[in-house]
Amino acid sequence: MNYQEVLQILFENKNDQRAIFNTKIINSKINNLGVSSSIVLDLSKKLANERNNLLDFEINKYHEINMIISLTNVLRKDKSIDEKFQFLEQYFQIVDNWAIVDSTISKLKIKKLDDIKKYILKFHESDYPFVRRACFVILLKFVNKENASFIKDLLNNDSDYYCFMAQAWLISQFAIKGLKEDMISILENKHLPNKLINKGIAKACESYRVSDEDKLIYKSYRR
Repeated sequence: MNYQEVLQILFENKNDQRAIFNTKIINSKINNLGVSSSIVLDLSKKLANERNNLLDFEINKYHEINMIISLTNVLRKDKSIDEKFQFLEQYFQIVDNWAIVDSTISKLKIKKLDDIKKYILKFHESDYPFVRRACFVILLKFVNKENASFIKDLLNNDSDYYCFMAQAWLISQFAIKGLKEDMISILENKHLPNKLINKGIAKACESYRVSDEDKLIYKSYRR
């Protein structure tokens, strides 16, 4: 498939009401056609199977095209994990919303954190907020006792809203996955901002997987 063929399918499936809703949710200035995520993913899989390099695809004109470019690159079975991360580091510098980052990361298959630590650290220090957000969203996949120290050391006072929310989500995973000791050590970390700690607690307490007893303990650490 070429760009025009993909664009035709997107326009045949556009939904104006969904487009308005999506635009508000993802807070993007890029045109949103309101195409369902299942159709976008299906197109991305087909392009990945074709090993399409998407050379004629126009970036930052339509949200769905931006998403397809990102998803296709991580779904390509002929690309190495290094090639995928090199692409993502560059691509997340030019996209303007969290949805592309989160959706793309959800399809990225990584077996071990050790395999990508160099990219995690590089993304963490990026000047681009959506590259930094990608770092924290990736780490959601790896919250366990073995990786706890590495992940906790990366929590910081990032002023960007989308990085802040990703970190709060990440903190909550320690509670949700039963890592009580590590969760409390995060809450006791005086170097982390009060706002982040409180949001992490709130996210943890939204989960049914955290017991009422533990919720009371975590709430006692509110600042």
